[in-house]
Amino acid sequence: MNETEITTFLMAAGAEKIRASGGWVKSTCPLASSRHRGGRDKQPSFGVHIAPGEISRCRCLACGYVGSLTP
Repeated sequence: MNETEITTFLMAAGAEKIRASGGWVKSTCPLASSRHRGGRDKQPSFGVHIAPGEISRCRCLACGYVGSLTP
């Protein structure tokens, strides 16, 4: 997925503080309500690797989620 597709996905999922940096799009974790202890993620801890034309891998450093986003 490219940067625009990832950003659009994260916005629709309710992520905040979305920004691109070093080949990644970083944001607050969109899984916060179901995976984070103590409520919503306050700092950008969720990252999605920018990989145009490929499956983009994602990871949350706060809750430990690892997965992928498909175009």
